[in-house]
Amino acid sequence: MYEERKNLKIQTKAYTNFRVKLKLENDGSDFESFQIWNFSEDGSNLFTDLDFIPYEIGDRLLGTLFERQDGVLMKFSATIVWKEGTNMGIKFHEELELPDTFLAIQMSIID
Repeated sequence: MYEERKNLKIQTKAYTNFRVKLKLENDGSDFESFQIWNFSEDGSNLFTDLDFIPYEIGDRLLGTLFERQDGVLMKFSATIVWKEGTNMGIKFHEELELPDTFLAIQMSIID
């Protein structure tokens, strides 16, 4: 189903220096690491090298965005809105203010 987006959605290999770590909101389990396919103020499409995603649609998650060089960039909470194979889409509970490095990526693609 097509949904009109209010925020720019960038799909690029420019996110290879970033990782998202997630865990269930009400669980003491360890974080699982995901790679970013796209990232915007209101959600993200993530993928993993695991054989499966250990979460289900509707699960509430706590997440941390990391950059390899600078470490933690931000923390967030989100809900899984879709899942297919080793890909999934999450919607943030609150709109995020993107880090400067993400804004630079977006601006370089637009120009």
